[in-house]
Amino acid sequence: MVGLRAAAVPAQEPAPWKKAQEEKKAAAAAAEAAAAAEKAAAEEKAKADATAHHAGAQQATGSGAYLMFDPASHGTLLMHWSHTPVEGALAFFKPTKNVPKFKFTQNAGRAEIVRDAGGPNKKKFYSGYGQFVKAAKGWEAQVVLLKQHEQRPVSVYFSDATLAVTPMEFNTPYDLEKFEALAVMSDAMGPLAMGVLTMERNKFIAVGEEKGAGIPM
Repeated sequence: MVGLRAAAVPAQEPAPWKKAQEEKKAAAAAAEAAAAAEKAAAEEKAKADATAHHAGAQQATGSGAYLMFDPASHGTLLMHWSHTPVEGALAFFKPTKNVPKFKFTQNAGRAEIVRDAGGPNKKKFYSGYGQFVKAAKGWEAQVVLLKQHEQRPVSVYFSDATLAVTPMEFNTPYDLEKFEALAVMSDAMGPLAMGVLTMERNKFIAVGEEKGAGIPM
């Protein structure tokens, strides 16, 4: 008896629903991988930016004037002249003009800017802070904000000849030659009051004074 050859069974296509499910899984995996890569790139950029900002601040510090807060006299803002970095400094400027030697030796280099800066009248703190920044322009210096005061975090803004409003970033040195006014207020109020590209000069100073300190430079 001659054996019968089994007929070949044709390959079956996956069911449409199964194929769609597999494609959906593949698309989800690809999207997840892309998101992870984007997150990693963003973290690397943030790390690089932080390193660059820190390096900028490090280069900016050294011999010059440091803004200090002393709890004495209900909170006193001081300008501390030093040839080396001062721990706890809020801001710093490095003059290009020659600084008389007595600035570094008289009263251990410390000069009072304003008292009662830690009390309920926050405007004194903002005013003293602004006076320090304004002084930097008089010394033809770059100024850099180093750290926030825990109880008095600030935001600082400049106005230039074009009436453009420029917010200061921390750990970034600024040349002050082109700026003609500044405003200092709380870090929470700043974006609300100064979140514009331009503002008329008198209004800029008035808003700064209303919310904290508005100072012509």
